[in-house]
Amino acid sequence: MALSRTSSRGNSIRGGTERASLITRLISWFDSYVELYTIDPVRIDRSLKGYEGTDLDQIWKSVRGDVNQINALPEKSKDLEKYARRASNSRKYSLIIGGATFAVLIAYLLFQNQIKAAAGYYAELAIPGVMLVLLYGMLMLTMFSTRSLNKEMRSFYAEHSGDLTKQKAHMRDATQQLIDRLSREIYSHDFNPSRFKFNLYHSNYKNIAVVGRSGGKFVSTVKPRISSQQASKQST
Repeated sequence: MALSRTSSRGNSIRGGTERASLITRLISWFDSYVELYTIDPVRIDRSLKGYEGTDLDQIWKSVRGDVNQINALPEKSKDLEKYARRASNSRKYSLIIGGATFAVLIAYLLFQNQIKAAAGYYAELAIPGVMLVLLYGMLMLTMFSTRSLNKEMRSFYAEHSGDLTKQKAHMRDATQQLIDRLSREIYSHDFNPSRFKFNLYHSNYKNIAVVGRSGGKFVSTVKPRISSQQASKQST
């Protein structure tokens, strides 16, 4: 009997830990949408696999339409379409050149002596060198085009932020719901709140404590509960 209770409690703690960890991720993702930093909705769908029909799934479904509207807005911009096409092409060419570089390097290792005999010592060095330079150049181009796309995306969302006021408000409300659920999850299992940190763009949610900064975000936990002894000290 005692063993059964111990096993049940262990399962409850594991389940509580997994659920609390999931909620922390959802909080960060939802708050990103409040700031109009988009997260792939498919990623959120996958994270909620196994939680179908739960309160977390219901919260996500309540704002899925808002997320779709936020993600769809840039599709109206011809400039963003141009930057997105450029970034997509650079990634595609990087993969092609990367594959070609790998194939050339394999052939180089297999036929190194023959290449040296046919083309000379300098050609032996030049072939892998040229391929690596091409690969590096394409990777830099991909990085540059992706950064340019992200910069234009931020400018576009900043310009059209007023068009998404309702959606941002819904995402903020959903984020607060998740924070409240995380608090209940933590204290129902007597977890330490510091185990479950999350990053926020906004620090004005209820029931949170900011414990640091990271990359312009507020590293936060749910607000620690004040014991009755601490409360009596504060009142005196």
